[in-house]
Amino acid sequence: MGAQYDELSTFAIAGATAWNALYGLKPPVPGNTVLLQGTGGVSLFGLLIAKAAGARTIITSSSDEKLELAKKLGTTHTINYKRTPNYDAEVQKLTGGAGAHHILDNVGLNEIEKCFNSLAPGGVITSVGYFGGEPSVVLDIPKLVKFKQAVLRYESSLSIRS
Repeated sequence: MGAQYDELSTFAIAGATAWNALYGLKPPVPGNTVLLQGTGGVSLFGLLIAKAAGARTIITSSSDEKLELAKKLGTTHTINYKRTPNYDAEVQKLTGGAGAHHILDNVGLNEIEKCFNSLAPGGVITSVGYFGGEPSVVLDIPKLVKFKQAVLRYESSLSIRS
C-alpha cells in the first residue's frame, strides 16, 4: 500500500475519536458551546459533529488559512492562538462568561490550565492528544476538576500497528 492509503486509513479513527469525545459521556445539546483545539482531523470531525448537534463551535489554530477552512465548514468562532495567546479569556468573552461546555483537548498538559479556564461549570474536557509536554506551572488538576464540577476524560483510540 502506498503512503496515501496509510494516511487515509486514519480518517475513520479521527471521526470515531471525535464522536467518542463528544458523545462518550455527556452529549452536546443545542445551545452548548464546543471548543476545539487545532484544525487537525479530530477537531474538524468534532466541528461537524458539534454543528450537527446544534452546538456553537470555537476552533483554534495558528494558521489563518486553516481557520478560513473552519469557517467554510460552519464554525461559529475562530481564534488564532498566535495572535491571541490567552485564548481562554477570548473563549470566555465569546461565550458571555459562560465558557465552553465541551472541550476537545488535542494538546495536552501544557494547555490544560487554559482548558479549565475556558470551561463552563459542569463541562467536559476530553483529552485526545499528548503533544503539549509538561505544564509550565504546577497544577492541582483534582482541585481544578472539583472547582469547576468538571469531568476530565482521556480518550485513547485504537492504534494500528503494522
